[in-house]
Amino acid sequence: AESVGAMAAVAGPMAEVKTVDEQMEDVKHLVFEVVGGNQNGGIVVRTGLGISSKEHEERLKPGSLIKALEHDGLRVKYELLSGEGPAGGWVSTKAAGRELLRRTEKAVVAEAEVLAADATRNLQAQALSIYSKRLELGREVNSSHQHFPGFNRTTFPLWSADSRLAGASLPEDEARQQLRRVLGDSSESTTADGASEESHEADDGADSDGEAFVLCRACNLPNGQLAYADEEDRNCFMHGECKAQWLLKECGPTRREQEAEVKRARHAAFEIGWKPELAPRNTATAELFGCAFSPKGMCCLVLRGDHTEVAPTLEPAAAVNLEYLALALQVRRSEGTEPLFSLDPVDEGSQGGANDSMQAKRFEPEWLAGTSVGEVMFQADYHLKELSMGEFAQPVVGMLSCFDHAEADGRADEAWSGREWFVVRKAEMHVSEDGVLVPFLKMGVEAREQVVGLDGRLDDAPVTRPDHPLVKYAEAFTQNFDLIAERKGVVYQLREVAKASILAKYLLESGLRVQQSWFTAGGEVSPAYCMEVPQLWNDHCFARICVEDGEIVDDKKQSGVLSRRHGLYGGVDFGIDRFRLAAPSRVATSVIAGRAALGRPASSLMATTASGLSMGPARQFARLTGPLAMAPTRVSAPLSMGLSAPLRAGLAGPQGVDLSLEKFNLSAATAAGGEMRAAEDEAALNVGAAFWAAVDDADSDLLNSEDRDLFKAVFNPHLSDRRAEGDMFLPPPTSYSHIQTLKRLLREEDAVRGRRKALFFSSKFEAESPGSVFPSTWTSGVQVGVRAPTKSGGLLQPRPDYLKQTEILREVLASAPAEFDRRTEDGMRYRVYRFGSLEVRTVQGHMEDDEEEIGAVFSHSGESLASLEAPGWAMRAMQAAANRVRALTEGDRISKVTEYVGRSSCGRMRVSFVVFEAEAGGVALTEEKEDGSVTWQENPKDLDLRTSLAKVVRSAECLKANVTIGDMMRFQASQNGRDWPQASRSKCKKYAQYAYVKASGEGPRPLSGFMKSGGAPIWVRG
Repeated sequence: AESVGAMAAVAGPMAEVKTVDEQMEDVKHLVFEVVGGNQNGGIVVRTGLGISSKEHEERLKPGSLIKALEHDGLRVKYELLSGEGPAGGWVSTKAAGRELLRRTEKAVVAEAEVLAADATRNLQAQALSIYSKRLELGREVNSSHQHFPGFNRTTFPLWSADSRLAGASLPEDEARQQLRRVLGDSSESTTADGASEESHEADDGADSDGEAFVLCRACNLPNGQLAYADEEDRNCFMHGECKAQWLLKECGPTRREQEAEVKRARHAAFEIGWKPELAPRNTATAELFGCAFSPKGMCCLVLRGDHTEVAPTLEPAAAVNLEYLALALQVRRSEGTEPLFSLDPVDEGSQGGANDSMQAKRFEPEWLAGTSVGEVMFQADYHLKELSMGEFAQPVVGMLSCFDHAEADGRADEAWSGREWFVVRKAEMHVSEDGVLVPFLKMGVEAREQVVGLDGRLDDAPVTRPDHPLVKYAEAFTQNFDLIAERKGVVYQLREVAKASILAKYLLESGLRVQQSWFTAGGEVSPAYCMEVPQLWNDHCFARICVEDGEIVDDKKQSGVLSRRHGLYGGVDFGIDRFRLAAPSRVATSVIAGRAALGRPASSLMATTASGLSMGPARQFARLTGPLAMAPTRVSAPLSMGLSAPLRAGLAGPQGVDLSLEKFNLSAATAAGGEMRAAEDEAALNVGAAFWAAVDDADSDLLNSEDRDLFKAVFNPHLSDRRAEGDMFLPPPTSYSHIQTLKRLLREEDAVRGRRKALFFSSKFEAESPGSVFPSTWTSGVQVGVRAPTKSGGLLQPRPDYLKQTEILREVLASAPAEFDRRTEDGMRYRVYRFGSLEVRTVQGHMEDDEEEIGAVFSHSGESLASLEAPGWAMRAMQAAANRVRALTEGDRISKVTEYVGRSSCGRMRVSFVVFEAEAGGVALTEEKEDGSVTWQENPKDLDLRTSLAKVVRSAECLKANVTIGDMMRFQASQNGRDWPQASRSKCKKYAQYAYVKASGEGPRPLSGFMKSGGAPIWVRG
């Protein structure tokens, strides 16, 4: 009792002396300021209650604020609120008669803040608990009507051990020993850039015959007659193949980074990009709407006889943003329609011009500029254009931009033009059993191809081909619309604007009495609003570096870089004035029991994309005069016409988005049942941060495990920006069908992940060209026409026996850098590690603490291609070689001879070989082996592979020399066996040099084609 009394004295006047239990309860959760320890750098913190327990290395500094969690006598267990010191532990309240903790004014203020924060968390938890119960009830009611599998990651297994490729296999003990030996050798012999130290020592720029030459800085092989100077050191040179690979690795990412930096700066300068704080709060306009409560949570409209009133709700489907509604009412009353936005080029002649061509924001009515509704429409429209053009990662796993579709179809360089727009596929007005109005929408995206007509104008093509890139993008967006609306904050806000516009139309056309104050609650207007923004999506550059005979060229031998440009324009038009919104009827079905999910309208998008056209496309904006089923209409205004006239003053055909609702009969509107209105004391309930805490905490009882897994996948932070909304965040509607739609779309995403892993763990995966199943950002904007050499010098052979040794592999991977390390749009991480001749591939989830899965182990082999499962590019090389079926004859004249230098299959010895091309077709390869034998191969199957892994030393056209295949066969026979049983590297090189000189007719000198030390090659700058 004396100890507790001492604690009460420390607590001050806020803790009166009561019973022992009451005094203890008073002290708990109070906030104290540290006032002692000034002389010692703070007060001692221990891990336990006793003073003999372990002491923290760091002390709790004076001035820190702590919250008491437990206490025992003069000892307090605390939580650090502010200041410096351990985050928690046990401290004393007094020492040697001096106070260490005190209830100061600063502490009292902090305590009030803590109590307020705790109250907010409790309210959010209460709201989330109600939300979770609605989800559970929806499953129970609907489970007997329609079966949907739950969200289960095992429904679509991402990877199966049985599906791994078969390969060379050893008994487990032998495989373990060999793996340790391989990993040990590689750790000793591998340098920082992955090359073998032995190979570097062997190629020191001189041979045993005294020849000195200049080594390539990249591959450490001798440079030939043609080399490229290093940009940083003009005394260092590289092969053309190595230079191309350097451009691929350096210039591609550098170009993307530079472009991204410029665009980020332009976004910031022109305030492009959605920010959660731009969304208006209901508390700002609640008074003008006559709210008798403080709407910190969601609000809805409730029918009350001849008028409506605002009420709290806990159902996201019924929620309405009051400021959006006020602005929509003003527009509807003054214009007889809904808000409209268009984004058009300032200079019609800028199509295909400069990257920063300016676009004009056009609003109708004009006063929408600077309002919250105007800002939402602009930001949504701009972002969707950037998504369509691939400026940002797509919000759905595996979804391709329209240019990705063009690449995948092999039509990236084709000139095409088209437009895409959002459409409303279903529209109804619902009312719950307790009178809550709910606008119901299902939306999608459509597209049409455009062609240049006889009058020079862009018209809709009579038939749009189903494989057009814009059509494919529109189909994918439509399929995933519900998921995208949940993930992207700006699309979500635009959906709320559309809901408010539908409510405004219903209120004014149904004869309901609307208070005058509702028309004046439109929020503040930005006094300085920029009406022009740059177009940042019209450039799509692509460069292809072609390498031929060691020289970087293009098809015309002029330049190695090709490029293309595209453009996109558009606007936003809800088109809700086509709806007939009669008084909604009532039905008894529950809103939770199978009610259709809310479709959420997104930004209108008027898309006119062109490539290679001399004139700019028409960008006038007008509404449809008939339903979408009508035949496409011709643009009635000339292409050069701008939008100086009012937007609705009209053209005969649409040049943008059409959200027309006239094809829907709304006179017999259905209604949602159940109760959506919340009690007055629940007006302050808001899911807010409690939702994210429950999603992240596997032990939280506020969400069940199935819902938690669902929301983790929906709101993947790499795909969704909704976490930044804070207490403005609203979760998905609790509709059973909506939740099941999300689950179906997430299972489709898992199927894409499974295909990605299957390809990545196979030998067919190519890092430089991963294919359309992986994000297009993995493919460099600069591509090499001839494959550069690999460090392994061989092909990939699966090693399932090594794959079983996960313990050994994890031990090595823990400290090894990845040679290939990329993330997909959902944050999954794909890595490739190389240890000498061994290659290990892993995949890790988007969370940093996710386990790294070892999915494949390969060894590099120099065996025949026929005995291995070669990568895709090697298989293509084999197929190309197989197509050369013409057999050589001794009388065939040699038209071209090329000398190559490369590595042996083990990668430790330099080899030289010569290739002869016959005038009538067919090729032959000759080289001297390490054992002194001289080989002759005609039309070898692995020729394309060997030449792609080697470097060109020199090449010559040699028809004038009149040397035949028979001449070289006799030369090869005369040299065979001369150096048996072992040939040095110099002798193998000399044979190739003599063979080249004889076939080219250049005479005995110069014998070598290597670049001499101190000499200068024929080099091309850059």
